[in-house]
Amino acid sequence: MNARTSQLLEALEDLGSFSYSVAHDLRSPLKNIAAMSEILKSSTQDNPALGDCLPYADRIERGAKRTIQLVDDLLRFSQTTTRSLERKELDLRQIAQEAVADTVPDERAHQVKVNIEPGAKALADAPMLKVVLHNLLSNALKFTRTKAEPVIHIDHFAEADHDHITVRDNGVGFDTQLKEQAFGVFKRLHQADQFEGTGVGLAIVQRIVNKHSGEVWAESAIGQGTAIHIRLPRAASSPSALPFAKVA
Repeated sequence: MNARTSQLLEALEDLGSFSYSVAHDLRSPLKNIAAMSEILKSSTQDNPALGDCLPYADRIERGAKRTIQLVDDLLRFSQTTTRSLERKELDLRQIAQEAVADTVPDERAHQVKVNIEPGAKALADAPMLKVVLHNLLSNALKFTRTKAEPVIHIDHFAEADHDHITVRDNGVGFDTQLKEQAFGVFKRLHQADQFEGTGVGLAIVQRIVNKHSGEVWAESAIGQGTAIHIRLPRAASSPSALPFAKVA
C-alpha cells in the first residue's frame, strides 16, 4: 500500500509539473493575441474602413483575456503540488486583513462589510493560507455583488486538535443538488453570463487544505449565502495521498 501511495504521489507531482509547464508556455502567445487585438481595435478609430473588424477584435480580446485568467489559475493550481510547506503559527486575523486589502476593490470598500474573528491562530503555510483566503474572499465578493448590504464573516474556533476556520457570506448561494461539484476543477455552479470565473478557485483551496492534511467542505442554499469550512490540524503531519473534500 505504501509503495502504491508513493507511486500515486509521484504521478500527481509529475502531472502538476507538466500542467505548470504547459500553462506557462501558453501564457505568452495568449498575451500576444490580446495585445494584437487591442492594436486592431485602436486602428479602427483611425481608419473607418476597418470599422467592421471592431466587434471581432473585441471578441478576440475578451476571449484571450479569459483564457489568460484560466492559465493563471492553472499555474496557481499546479504550484500547490510542487511547493513545499513551511508551517508556523500564524495570526489568522492579520493574514485575513491582508487578503481583504488585496481582494476588496476600492469602489466596493465602503459597501462590503467584512467581519474578522480577533485573536485567531492557525498552524499553516503563510503564503498558502493567504491564497486560500484570497480565493474564498473573491468568491464571497462575487456572489454578494447583487446584495444591497453584502456581509462576509471570517470566523475561527479552536477544537481539541484542529483549528476550524469559516468564511461565510450572505450572497446568492447555490443549489444543494450541485454541492458535490463545488471543489471540482473547472466546475461552475452558476452560469457564466451571471458570474464570471474559471471554476478553479475552490479546487485550489481544496488542494492547499489537503496539503495541510486538513478538511474543507461547503454549506449553501439558494438565496441564503454560502459557508466554506476548513479544519487544519494543530500538529504537522504527512499529507494524504489524494485530495479530500467533504460537502455538507
